[in-house]
Amino acid sequence: AAMQLLSVFCFQWYLPPLDLHSSPTRPSSDLEDLENTAVKDIGEALGAHPDFPQGVNVGYMQIVDRSRLKLRVYERGVGETRACGTGACAAVVAGCLQGQLDDTVEVQLRGGQLSVNWRQQDSHVLMTGPVTTVYEGSVQL
Repeated sequence: AAMQLLSVFCFQWYLPPLDLHSSPTRPSSDLEDLENTAVKDIGEALGAHPDFPQGVNVGYMQIVDRSRLKLRVYERGVGETRACGTGACAAVVAGCLQGQLDDTVEVQLRGGQLSVNWRQQDSHVLMTGPVTTVYEGSVQL
């Protein structure tokens, strides 16, 4: 099955509620390929938009099929991250709300894969995946 075009969505990390602003998937020559999307440029532009005075996290979701998607996330104040559990959960809920995804989805991020299940009956989102140490450090106070 051919991949669908990219969908860009914005989300806030604090709850409740999950403030999810989702744009409909639309044809656009510069958003057809997740690997070549200007994640930083678009993320910075949306983060500076007056609708988001505290900034915003921006997710870039490419649906592979109803049970798999690829995701990149630009986090406010940080930049692009290799993994984002909140973004993965928001992407699955956004895709489900648009009728494009099943309730359980494998989410491929640059840092690895997560499984996300949205239980629509009680609005719970369950995420599972590996845990890996990516950095250790210390600070002297």
